[in-house]
Amino acid sequence: MMSNSFPFNIVSVLSKYSKAILCDKWCWSSRSSMLMLFIIYIHSYSFHLVSELTF
Repeated sequence: MMSNSFPFNIVSVLSKYSKAILCDKWCWSSRSSMLMLFIIYIHSYSFHLVSELTF
């Protein structure tokens, strides 16, 4: 049963990667804006941790 489901797993993973590549090409602006928001959130959180450690 594992050998029967193995090619199907490869196909599903390849389809997921192709969808991600298509989303990268079509939705690059929205993804980059989400990435910028994530980076800003991480920077503010790390600044909060540093301020709590120093004060």
